[in-house]
Amino acid sequence: MAVILGYGVWPYSAWVNETHDFRRVASTLAEHARGTDAAMFVNRRFFQVDFYAGREIRQIKTVRELNEYLTRPERPVVLVNGPYWQEQREKTPPEVRILDEIRVGRESLLIVRMSKG
Repeated sequence: MAVILGYGVWPYSAWVNETHDFRRVASTLAEHARGTDAAMFVNRRFFQVDFYAGREIRQIKTVRELNEYLTRPERPVVLVNGPYWQEQREKTPPEVRILDEIRVGRESLLIVRMSKG
């Protein structure tokens, strides 16, 4: 029985890694950050991103904190899950732009930053 379960987990793991590619999320976040800071403004914790980033990504919990973070001079990036962004978007400055969108399972994750200028 253990042998069957052991072999059965490989196709499942491959499917999960393909449809929930958090390694790609972490690398895309780092690519957009390019030496600046990165944070997450999400309505649930994505420990997988922390794992693949090799560190704990800062969690932003309020819109006020998000706005303060986004308006820093170094223009850091923020990972936001799509539905949560739709709820909170109008509370952020109009200069905030979506840099990238990554599908993870059924969910859309967005990377946002203040535009230049």
